[in-house]
Amino acid sequence: NMGIKFSTTDGLKPNAKPKCPVNGHTPYFNDPAVQKAIHVREGGVRWAACSGAYDKTHAFTSQEEIAFDLIHKYKIGRFVVYNGDLDIMCDFISDQRFVDGVAAATRSKKLENYRKWTEDGKPDGRIGGFVQHYENGLSFVLVRNAGHMVPDNKPEAALQIFKHLFGMVKL
Repeated sequence: NMGIKFSTTDGLKPNAKPKCPVNGHTPYFNDPAVQKAIHVREGGVRWAACSGAYDKTHAFTSQEEIAFDLIHKYKIGRFVVYNGDLDIMCDFISDQRFVDGVAAATRSKKLENYRKWTEDGKPDGRIGGFVQHYENGLSFVLVRNAGHMVPDNKPEAALQIFKHLFGMVKL
């Protein structure tokens, strides 16, 4: 339990699916209860959608050393890279190669073959995309029919990835 409570009722319909914020991630992540649950320092961060100035001088900074440090130096439990398969900003092939490179640098072997995962975790559920797991908690996740903003395009799939990141489910 991360301290975030999702509604399991929808009006008079008991056991409805949890509501995912569609185009509502900004107010959701600015909610003090959510910020407390994900350990944001009080008054430290104000979440906003992609807008405003962007420092293009750091757009192509390699992240491999940071990934290596997170996995080996700081011993984080999971390192998940995800992409939408329709993303025209960050193509999934390059990011999958990045994850393969991080796996090689951290000596993280593949744990299983590239396989499908479902949005609800059920074997007969709607396909969310495809996943490749490696040792050391490293994963590459491809989200089917999503663009650059996966949480906006596929909120149910994004929630499943978020739950996987926090160890609540396995993709």
